Amino acid sequence: MYVLDPRSVEAPSEMLNMRSLGCEVTSQTSTWIGGVYYDTKDYKVINQLETPEMIAYMKLMQSYVQKGFISKEVAEGGNYVIDQMYGKIFCSLTELYPSQAYYAEARSGYEYISIPLTKAVMSTKNSTGAMQAISATSNNPERALMFLELVNTDKALNNLLNFGIEGKHYIKVKGKTNIIQAGEEERAYNPGLGWAFGNQMLNYAFNERENQFINEMQSFNEQAQIDKTIGFVFNPDSVHTQIENCNLIWENQVRPMLLGVGDVTTDLPRAKKALKAAGVDDIISEMQKQLNAWKMKNEINN
Repeated sequence: MYVLDPRSVEAPSEMLNMRSLGCEVTSQTSTWIGGVYYDTKDYKVINQLETPEMIAYMKLMQSYVQKGFISKEVAEGGNYVIDQMYGKIFCSLTELYPSQAYYAEARSGYEYISIPLTKAVMSTKNSTGAMQAISATSNNPERALMFLELVNTDKALNNLLNFGIEGKHYIKVKGKTNIIQAGEEERAYNPGLGWAFGNQMLNYAFNERENQFINEMQSFNEQAQIDKTIGFVFNPDSVHTQIENCNLIWENQVRPMLLGVGDVTTDLPRAKKALKAAGVDDIISEMQKQLNAWKMKNEINN
């Protein structure tokens, strides 16, 4: 067993109060490079590798490898999920939500506890990860929107979509208002996407612990810090070549430092020089241009 596994946070911008603007792009030209502080006041796009927070993080990971807290073999590769299943990890860094420890225990058979390191944040990635939308080619977008509204507000329809037909795909547990169990034909309809379809706060649960998570998630969402750039989506088309070149450097030179491998003092200046030659300034400039236009269009003053 080793003490810490940082592999699930290969680019720890979020943990350092930064949003990576390019990692939310659903294409081959997504990138960790270029970010904005969640609580930004000037909306300045930054190169995370230039920030004191990121430099301190890499140095901390390097010291952990040197002290043996992180296995060098782990930092250089391996499968995080498999190591977790076999109980080889004492502590890991990952995105946190109320039921995280419960499901980690279910996967591995080992007890976990969750310790928040930052405030919860509502960002574009969080709010669009399970978003349903209406096709631009829809013949009746108004009725489609009415249906989506029902899915998100009507408990019966929400649970029909998520769990199927009562008495067939699931049955209600007697004496429990919100607890269900699998029905005889559960295998015929079991999408397992209660977190994605409709409104999770309306979902039935398979046990009291899951039911508790629903209430905890409501509170978790209500207390979340709102990212100042929520709603902004970066278009990488004009700098896709620079992104592809910089991504190679990130993978080969930056990612190892984020996992504690190498010497930050010498390796970071070398990586920054390579990124500059590959066009990182073009990427940052284009992100800033698009963010400024978005800010102006939405009449955001601060």
